[in-house]
Amino acid sequence: MAFDYCTVSQAFEYGNSAGTATDPVNEAAVMARIVTAVSRAIDGYCEQAFSLETYDLQHLRGVIDVDGALVAYPPVPTLQPPTAALMRFRVEGWSSEWVPLSLAGIEVFPSPAGAQVRFYERFIGVRHKRAEVKLSYVGGYASPSALPADLSWAAAALSWLTYQRRSAPMDVTAMPELGVVVNPGMWPHDIKQLLNRHKKVTPR
Repeated sequence: MAFDYCTVSQAFEYGNSAGTATDPVNEAAVMARIVTAVSRAIDGYCEQAFSLETYDLQHLRGVIDVDGALVAYPPVPTLQPPTAALMRFRVEGWSSEWVPLSLAGIEVFPSPAGAQVRFYERFIGVRHKRAEVKLSYVGGYASPSALPADLSWAAAALSWLTYQRRSAPMDVTAMPELGVVVNPGMWPHDIKQLLNRHKKVTPR
């Protein structure tokens, strides 16, 4: 089940605020909704699901590599060994028949940019071809405490930025005496750099 990638207190701590409830707005309740929304937005930006979930024959992209092994790319950073797998590959159009894959001898390679599952059945005659894979597995981090530190930090920073942006929902440029101050309307570049490490990479 999807969970939040930082806590309300972590978001307020990032902004050096106690988050005291005030009338008419309960700050903690507002921040809780923001944290959840930001966590799901991070999933979308990274094209991965970081919370632990169970997937039943999820439809994935795969490719036959130069050694004739089939490589599948589930959209999670880490996963347990799959419990079922089917495939079909493209030679002259897509085959209409899904073929079971052996789960013996496969390897799982976790990665911040998306895990890989390698099936070492030899498909020598179709090397470098694209494939379709259906995979059943349990993937994602088990709890917020298992998340990479930079992912949690990005979630807290974006939650605080979103919270503060309520009073300035669009780009705002102020002109103090000696400079220009810009309140950006998009995610800051430094936060995107943190998240880019966790952005899903899948061969075309």
